[in-house]
Amino acid sequence: MTQRISIKVQVESPELQTLTVLQHGTETTYNMVQLLKFRENLIESMADHATQQSYWEQCAIDLEFKRMEFEESGYAIWWAHARRYARYYQKAIGAKETLESLKDAVVSLYSATVPPEERELLVKEAFKGFLLEKHGTEKKINEHYESSVVPYTTDLEKFQTDALMFVAEGWSYESIEKVKRDLMEAAKRMASFARTHNERAFKMGEVAAHDLPKYGNVSTIQPNQKQMAAVTPSSQPVSQSLPPVKLEEANSNAVPMQTKSRRVMNMPKETVSK
Repeated sequence: MTQRISIKVQVESPELQTLTVLQHGTETTYNMVQLLKFRENLIESMADHATQQSYWEQCAIDLEFKRMEFEESGYAIWWAHARRYARYYQKAIGAKETLESLKDAVVSLYSATVPPEERELLVKEAFKGFLLEKHGTEKKINEHYESSVVPYTTDLEKFQTDALMFVAEGWSYESIEKVKRDLMEAAKRMASFARTHNERAFKMGEVAAHDLPKYGNVSTIQPNQKQMAAVTPSSQPVSQSLPPVKLEEANSNAVPMQTKSRRVMNMPKETVSK
């Protein structure tokens, strides 16, 4: 149950946000505010964004796979082991086996708050349940050890060692649940930051569309109607803006139209012979 990568996010204020990444034995602390800033040097930020985005996405993927690996291997193995011995304990005390009662038995056996002496007594009860499940009755259990070469105490010590193997390594009920929560939280926080960092690219694009044309004397602001009116001589139609002209002046200044003369050919009249 080792961790290849882990992160720690500390948010004290909008101006003070840090992200600490522990990966391959190296711990690095990043200023999240500085990572997301880009306006001071937009061109450089746009050039480096893809590389940074790839790194944060890979960190998010690594954390998600680590969470899945822990839940499917370490967490699942721990609970299978704990449920097994909790079931033996319930059988010994004659408790009805339900999901809720089984979880209570797991907490009773493997909680970090249980004193060692009390846990030892609980494991002894679980050993009785194990023997009952194996032999069926207490009479058969006694008959077995009367004829067995291995004494009762030896089997009990071996059972205790197996039952508490994870507790001996520091994996109590509280610690296993805490690691699961921490990995889930870290995976969600890393995925959230990767998404926010990805949105940074779209924000840079919006700012670039607004700011970069200014370097080429190109304005991104469209003129409004008043600005257009100041450039256009008149906002009225041309026919309405021309001064009125008197009819006499129009006739005197008019250019006469030339008409083609049409020759009329006198066709001879046809005579009808009588």
